[in-house]
Amino acid sequence: MKSFLINLLKQRVFASIGLFYNTEGVPFTLAKHLVRLSRPITLVDVGAHDGQFSASIDRLCGIRKGVLIEPQPKHAAHLRDSTDSTRFEVIEFVVGAESGTAKLEINQFDATSSTLAAKRESQYLSGIDVGLVEVIECKSESLDALLNGRLHDSIDLLKIDVQGAELLVLSGAKKCLSSTKLVWIEVSFKPLYDGACLFHEVHDQMQQSGFQMLELEPGFRSPSGELLQADVLYRRA
Repeated sequence: MKSFLINLLKQRVFASIGLFYNTEGVPFTLAKHLVRLSRPITLVDVGAHDGQFSASIDRLCGIRKGVLIEPQPKHAAHLRDSTDSTRFEVIEFVVGAESGTAKLEINQFDATSSTLAAKRESQYLSGIDVGLVEVIECKSESLDALLNGRLHDSIDLLKIDVQGAELLVLSGAKKCLSSTKLVWIEVSFKPLYDGACLFHEVHDQMQQSGFQMLELEPGFRSPSGELLQADVLYRRA
């Protein structure tokens, strides 16, 4: 009861100053835009990992159709077991520029796993364990090809979290982007992986694809406090 009253008070305080408050773990910078959409929404989650992001979105505004794309076998299996198959489809693929296979490096802190090799000697990564556990071979496909025939509505939210390979995803997502309203994408300000793209490259590509930047949510920082990564929200202009 106490927590309910505290949350109710917070909701009223935020509302009094024109802000949105939620208890579902969705960043405010994203949540305030999601609640303006017709609900429930259509979500495509590239790099779904353990499903925490999609679950928080589902609690906040409901998901009518969700496509969860995750290359790590253990996480893909967890997603299949923990989601409603009538609303969610799990695809065990690396999303890239074209069809084929890709080598995925699994790190000790497996949220940092990527098709790109982490710069393990970098001072920026000294605060987390990015030691290599194993390399696995995964099927790879473009986002446009993976989504072909799977969605019949526009995409309300496309989330991309692929540890430095964002441009590869975007290069194979031209059709997908043309029918997407919002994109929530992780960007890097320093090269944390070999061959990784940086924020300015992603931003240029998003602008060329007809999107405008709305919000930036600070993320991973170096041991000295320097901002290294963030999540950025784009809206179709």
